[in-house]
Amino acid sequence: TVQATPKVKDVGFSWKSCGPADQLVEIRNLTISPSPLFFPGPLTFGFDILFHDSIPEDARVSSDMLLEYSGRTGTWVKIPCIGQLGSCTYEDVCSMSQAIVCPDELKKRGIPCTCPIAKGEYVLPSFEVDVLASVFLSGDYRAQVTFKDSTKGQIACYNVTFTVG
Repeated sequence: TVQATPKVKDVGFSWKSCGPADQLVEIRNLTISPSPLFFPGPLTFGFDILFHDSIPEDARVSSDMLLEYSGRTGTWVKIPCIGQLGSCTYEDVCSMSQAIVCPDELKKRGIPCTCPIAKGEYVLPSFEVDVLASVFLSGDYRAQVTFKDSTKGQIACYNVTFTVG
């Protein structure tokens, strides 16, 4: 008899805060579709983020990301940091962001892609990008991302889960 290969269970996309209720960066809404995601292919995302305080241009903001993968076995495995992708520590997010080409849609809405970031609410209902590479294996993923400011301490912590088909 031929055994069918177990399918990825599709945990769907979800997010939740892992920081205190009064953290500086408050994600009010975050959407990513389709679910599961397919690469290469289109990715649509949207957000509503409130910054309770500004982040100056010269801020020393670091980020720690723990990224885990679960395939057909159901066991979660930490993805190591390879080429600045995976479970990495990013020492100076504001400087790194200077290399980003900010999409016109964000510019039109006054949403910054780099520091400084003014205190206030930033809303992007929906934005589609084409991901041209197969950046992830098929399976379920979960990540915890924490941001720290050298003077303000932890400013954000969020957990995210998603599935790649």
